[in-house]
Amino acid sequence: MKHIEPERASVLVFTAILLPLILFFAGMAIDIGGGYLYKSSLQNAADAAALAGVQAASSKKARLVNSDTVSSIINVTPPAGSLDRANAMANKVMAADVGAWQSGGEHVSTEMRASLLDKEDPRALGKTGAYYYKVEITDRMPMRFARLFLPDALVANGWTVTVQSWAMAATDESTAMSGRTLLEQMLEVENDENTSTFQELKQHFKDHGMSDGDAHNAAKALGFTNPGITYNLDGTRSETFSVRHDNGQTKDQKSLMINFKPDIITKGNVKLGGNWDISQFDGMSDEQVKAFLTQNQLEYTNLRRYNNKGTLLNGEGNYLDWTNSDDPLLKNMIQVYGESVVSQLLKSRIASIINVEEAYPVRDVESLGPMDVSFDINYNRNKLDPLFIRIESEEYNEANGKANGPYVTNSVRDISINIKPQANNMDEKSYRPMLFFYDGPVDELGERGVGRKSRTVVLTLESDFRGVLFAPNSPVQVIGNGHVFQGLIIADTIIGANGAVLEMPAEANSDTKDTLQSFYSNLGLSDAKYDTFGVASLTIYSKPEKDICFLTERARTTR
Repeated sequence: MKHIEPERASVLVFTAILLPLILFFAGMAIDIGGGYLYKSSLQNAADAAALAGVQAASSKKARLVNSDTVSSIINVTPPAGSLDRANAMANKVMAADVGAWQSGGEHVSTEMRASLLDKEDPRALGKTGAYYYKVEITDRMPMRFARLFLPDALVANGWTVTVQSWAMAATDESTAMSGRTLLEQMLEVENDENTSTFQELKQHFKDHGMSDGDAHNAAKALGFTNPGITYNLDGTRSETFSVRHDNGQTKDQKSLMINFKPDIITKGNVKLGGNWDISQFDGMSDEQVKAFLTQNQLEYTNLRRYNNKGTLLNGEGNYLDWTNSDDPLLKNMIQVYGESVVSQLLKSRIASIINVEEAYPVRDVESLGPMDVSFDINYNRNKLDPLFIRIESEEYNEANGKANGPYVTNSVRDISINIKPQANNMDEKSYRPMLFFYDGPVDELGERGVGRKSRTVVLTLESDFRGVLFAPNSPVQVIGNGHVFQGLIIADTIIGANGAVLEMPAEANSDTKDTLQSFYSNLGLSDAKYDTFGVASLTIYSKPEKDICFLTERARTTR
């Protein structure tokens, strides 16, 4: 007979000896697995915190990047307060994710670096910032199971999990201007692509070595300059600008200007006081107006006049002094027009009529130099090739050739933009969208749309049209005539085709669909399509669909 009890006993002995090791390794597996799960949790928290931190610091959309991407960039000093804003937002996100971390605690460290990206776009050279914000979370995780089976001398006091995450403002792979309000973005585009007055454009050429005369002619060539203000026989003053792509050099430019001719000029070095506009002549007698002109040494300039047969009698560059009864031009006008009509003319506002006669063909942007093309929100060449047209802000007390006078000014205009039938540019493969910018008249402090208020800008469609009307300081009236508008309108007030101020819903959604349709019907549009043609981006309320109109206050908050 065989006895097996000793073998059973030996198995029990080996089991008793190996069981602690088995449990130890099982515990190690649990500890390691728990460590990886915890590491993953902290990684997610660090990712979210780093993204929130860099967005708070730069006000731009962020993305994660690897450290090897960062190392190739030259560092510069971040703006003051950027790290504090980043830390505050990152800490808020981490607290929500893992519930344990406090800013400045031993388990969390943050670092911020800012860099400048050299891009082809001239706007980006030397000023486009990329922010790098690093979050490092370190936690000590005890080996709970392993410590049950091994003495303290053989087990580390804790488990260290190190998590690092980088984030940056995406100026090359995402929208550089996203996260900023629509108003901020459009103001930047306006200022980057156009000068605001003829004098500024002329000074630009003088700064590049041109003589005063050459700079003057160069500025005229890059815009639409009216030959002068027409004094009509019916007592109205007007100027008409014909926007055509065959007009001189304009067809090949990325940006152009509508150049208003000044209509008031001083005879000496006296500047107009306050925020004068010709509306102050309303209700004044001729003698009161003449007294004002005498006090301020003012006369009229750049007037063009016709006889009753429609023959042009004089062109630009002339002057008329209403206070001098012997002025030959005044005497001749009274003879042709009659004294009452001349009085009406010299107290009337100017109607500036901008007729967009033709659509502008798309240029081959790949073959042009970087200074000759525009760049989209990702700083890539904008293949839509928008045409930027600045409607000049009416000058105020601008020196006319000499630093101490005489000074020229413009009375505030009535501005009309008429999109003619041949200006239909809806075929984006063939034609450029037209982006109009108008800030309103300049006041005595040099600000636009503040001291001197803008008149209503009237946009009339005689064809379908792709474009932008950015007039944040102006009431804008839209007369759609049943056409389609694709683009964006930013205005202080929106006025319908019948002249009534319109209320508009806060945003486009299923609940406001009928209200928006009624809104566009009041504008006279058969359809509306939102489009910024690559010059701006929305991150919040990112799909406005047919909501093309943004009041200035709303554009100031919409991102």
